[in-house]
Amino acid sequence: MHTYSYAKRPFLFLIFFLLYTLSSLAQNGTEYGKEINIKSKILGEKRKIWVHLPEGYKKKAENRYPVVYVLDGHIHFGSTVSAIEQMSFFNGNIRLPQMIVVGILNTDRTRDLTPTKMEVGQMEFLDSAMAVASGGGQNFVKFLKEELFPWVEKEYNTAPHRTLIGHSFGGLMAIECFQNHNDLFNNYLVLDASMWWDDQLLLKQIQQEPTVPSSKQNLFLAIANTSVNDLDSLDIRTDTTFFNLHLRKLFALHDELSSLNLPTLDYTGSYYPTDDHNSLPHRAIYDGLLKLFDYYSLPYTLDMFTDTSVSFVNHLRSHYDKVSKEMGYRVIPSSEFLLNMALQLYYFAPKSKVENVLKYHMDLYPKRKSSYLAYVEYYKLEGDTQMQKQTIADYKAMKKGK
Repeated sequence: MHTYSYAKRPFLFLIFFLLYTLSSLAQNGTEYGKEINIKSKILGEKRKIWVHLPEGYKKKAENRYPVVYVLDGHIHFGSTVSAIEQMSFFNGNIRLPQMIVVGILNTDRTRDLTPTKMEVGQMEFLDSAMAVASGGGQNFVKFLKEELFPWVEKEYNTAPHRTLIGHSFGGLMAIECFQNHNDLFNNYLVLDASMWWDDQLLLKQIQQEPTVPSSKQNLFLAIANTSVNDLDSLDIRTDTTFFNLHLRKLFALHDELSSLNLPTLDYTGSYYPTDDHNSLPHRAIYDGLLKLFDYYSLPYTLDMFTDTSVSFVNHLRSHYDKVSKEMGYRVIPSSEFLLNMALQLYYFAPKSKVENVLKYHMDLYPKRKSSYLAYVEYYKLEGDTQMQKQTIADYKAMKKGK
């Protein structure tokens, strides 16, 4: 195995370290995102959204990012952003893809997040003002489809992949989108949805005529322990008390979705016996995102780093081909990940492993300065002045030919 003296290593470490971490300096880590007002003709009002862009995001770069839409954005936006950033970028994590997060703030929550209208007196304990305001969900879906999605996709570098996160009434709306507007999202993260709404009309619809997605979709349902008499998950299904209606109908939804066995639906239900309705979202957003993207993490074996007969780059290609199939569009490893991986390989792997990763990076990002800069520094360590000069000349030619 080819080795380098310790005295040379700081130079290569410095260049890769700077390339890998420079993007994190561009955005204050205490700021989750930018607030934007969008004028909606459909809703007849201005709507406020919060947008968080991934670390290293550049408008003119070739990278495209999946989008996560968060209902009740003023509550759940921070939890979503922190989970995605932690598991897609910080500490070298690649359990999740880097994603754009769009939090949708409320103006009239009951109006927008209830798919059907309830009448005053229709249900015990239902506030009359809530009943009067209800039933604007279809118009809200129209706003998403015809106004918000086009605006986001024009403004940012988006990939054709959307995730919807909703809690309580937001979870009800997420199930409404899954059942009756199934072309809008790829993933659904549903948190303690209000399936009791309107005499369980949406639940009954799913039980009688469940939707069959035309393409692969994923749904994660998180259920909190809202039992008023401490019933377990089996007893709650046969309980008849009014105050357990919310939990009872969530288990009914879980049982129905579990029984479907659809080839185009990957469903997971998770019960959180130590969380109540309000404490559930923070924990379940983290769990749900990891489950929805459980195919994304890159598996390793030691021989990929040490055995010259095993191609680490071929392993990368194969993995991201599988990820691309799951997500429905071409997904490639990020520039930052590959350059950091080249750095890691440099310390203990054969030289050919480093060279192959640098070449793979160049093949994927042929117009990035970092592709050439990494090679220049590598050849500098190798003492290959001729290749340093050739790489610089190649970069200048590339820039000139733009």
